[in-house]
Formats: sequence, C-alpha cells, structure tokens
Amino acid sequence: MNDTVSNVKSRNILVLGAGELGMPVLRNLARHAKGIDGAKISVLLRESAVESGDPSKQRDIAEIREAGIEIVLGDLVNDTIDELASLFSDYDTVIGCAGYAAGINTPIKLAKAALQSGIPRYFPWQFGVDFEAIGRGGPQDIFDARARRARAAALAGQDRVGHHLHGHVHELPVRTGLWCRRSGE
Repeated sequence: MNDTVSNVKSRNILVLGAGELGMPVLRNLARHAKGIDGAKISVLLRESAVESGDPSKQRDIAEIREAGIEIVLGDLVNDTIDELASLFSDYDTVIGCAGYAAGINTPIKLAKAALQSGIPRYFPWQFGVDFEAIGRGGPQDIFDARARRARAAALAGQDRVGHHLHGHVHELPVRTGLWCRRSGE
C-alpha cells in the first residue's frame, strides 16, 4: 500500500445505498462518527427512494435523518461514470452497499468512477461475499464476474486483500463474515 493511501483518515464518507447491507453500515458509521471531530457520513439514494410512500422506506429515511446522515441524490445505474466520479470526488471514502439489485455492470462502473474521481479509498459492495466459497455457477451472474476478476488478479500477482488501482485508489475487499462460510461447514 502506498503512503498516500495508508495515511488518509476517513472523515468524509459516502455510503452507496441504504438497504439490507447499507442500513447496518450507516448505523455503525454514524455511531462511530459522533466521537470524531469533523466526521461526516452521507448516503447516496435515488430520488424515488427518498420520496417513496412505502412505510419501510419512510422509516429508513427518518432514521437516516435522525442519525445526522446527509442524503445525497443520485442513481448508480442511470448516472454516467463522469457524474458519479464528480459526486465521489467530494469524499475521501466511498463504501458500496447497493447489492445485487444494481446489476452486473454496476460494480465495474463504480470502480471506474472511483478511479476517475481520485478518491483515496473505495470499498466495493461485495465486501461481505466470499466468492471463492460460492464458486462459479452460483445463483448470480455477478458472482461469476467477480470470481473471474479475482482469478485474474491472482494470476497477475496482486494481493487478494487489497491492491492499488491506477496507483492512487485503494480497493479493499474486506471479508466481514456476513456471507462467508466457516471452515469445516
């Protein structure tokens, strides 16, 4: 890891999505940020999600606002790479929590936007998925795409835990255990 990346302090964090993965991430980041001077947590949501009449979405939006999390409007699927890169450039860390619904092409689109934006840290949404445990031919095409990427990185001699993209963005897939199988199971 280069010194620039390792010395960056995450004080301005953007979380992409507030669903099944995003809400727990947001809750914990907001709680942790209260004790850090100058820390700011934001979440990128579609306008339709913010304005939804669905009671569960309204509860989530209310919880986000009560936690002091800023809502930023955007669309991971329909916004261009340039638009997303411009949006990401206001943050020092972007954490993807959009999940499967974003589609098979969205993860690479987000990685390109992260590179273009120049942000120091990007955590892709797949940080909780153990693609090796799932294996090829799994329930989602996106698993196969990620497994191919991981295999290509391994063949290129890149570290599985993290590697530099374009020399300035550090992508760090972190295994949280959320969907990982334990050895022996």
